Amino acid sequence: MSKRLIFGEWLPSAHLDVYLNSLAWAGWTGLFVTGLNLLPIGQLDGGHVLYALIGERAKQSYLPVIVLLTALTLFTSGGMLLILVLLILFGRAHAVPLDNVTRLDPRRRLYAVATLVIFAIVFVPMPLTVRESAGLFDFSPSA
Repeated sequence: MSKRLIFGEWLPSAHLDVYLNSLAWAGWTGLFVTGLNLLPIGQLDGGHVLYALIGERAKQSYLPVIVLLTALTLFTSGGMLLILVLLILFGRAHAVPLDNVTRLDPRRRLYAVATLVIFAIVFVPMPLTVRESAGLFDFSPSA
């Protein structure tokens, strides 16, 4: 998303992409996994946060998230296909907490909103670009 804001483009292009060293690659991978885990659906951490924030209404986020991920998969490189399939198969169920009555206090509500904001910042809509170089496939992160 930051590439769109800075360069005005969604898709990778050779003159604007950044090639990462191994330490930056590890950092990017950590942010990518964090972004996936914060998807507001089912048993993922984002699903738990959303459920704590809005209760049973969180189950209504399943279809919009699936539709959005389907659109991202169709209109980008398809790097989200495996995640989309896993969420369709396993993402609908959510465990009910032991204390489903007590509401969040303002501080915890702020933490929940901050977590969803972090998701919006670190989520990568087009995670990998596959290039062919010297006959080999080269997987590199989209900047």
